[in-house]
Amino acid sequence: MPILTVEATIDSEMTATDATGNFGDLELILMGLQFAGSDKLNLWRPIANFDVSALIGKQINDAKLVRTIYEVIGDPPWTATVYRCKRAEQWVELEVSWDEYAAGMPWDTPGAGGAGDVDTVTPIPVTFTEAAGLGDHEILGMKGFVEDALAYRNGLVSIRPQLDDESYEGTRQTSWFSKDNGSDIWRLVIDYLPASPGRRSPRGGARRSPRAGGASAARPNRPTRPAHPTQPRHATMRSER
Repeated sequence: MPILTVEATIDSEMTATDATGNFGDLELILMGLQFAGSDKLNLWRPIANFDVSALIGKQINDAKLVRTIYEVIGDPPWTATVYRCKRAEQWVELEVSWDEYAAGMPWDTPGAGGAGDVDTVTPIPVTFTEAAGLGDHEILGMKGFVEDALAYRNGLVSIRPQLDDESYEGTRQTSWFSKDNGSDIWRLVIDYLPASPGRRSPRGGARRSPRAGGASAARPNRPTRPAHPTQPRHATMRSER
């Protein structure tokens, strides 16, 4: 069957201890918790869009999300879940933060890192066991996200993963390469069938720009990043457990 690989078109992360900070131009995406003793130091949630509109009119057989893991800190295994972000065409890569999906535009639940802007029903969220080592890690079962995007979201798969247990009292961190790394970018790998002759395209067939929300070409000044691992090609991060 034909396979299409679609890399993240925009991505970032949100961090609880810097609620207004934006990290949309970093080479790593981080998801997890950081503790020191019994004190919770930080919480991170990723966000990304993938443009699958090239598959409009195609039959989707299967899909998976692949991340190239840079580092894992903690005692795996633990679980996390991929949810659909409801603001696929609104959140802005170089403006999104824990408090806002774009400059001056707060999430539905203020100060909750987009918790009120994920769909817990459609498509069905995908729960997975987090990677225990480095290299490529596959999250299976993403077919529903692709079909939903093709039918209703103008071909945009927008995801906002998070740990299942964000109240865990210990450090659990996973980092992987973002689109700004230039290679090994996290990606959807989609198995599909070509459209049959005369087959009509589903709703939402018009292609939209993957960078929605009117982000400015000029990057804003970025705040100092709190308790985050260093970038690839630098010293390996270490977190106190």
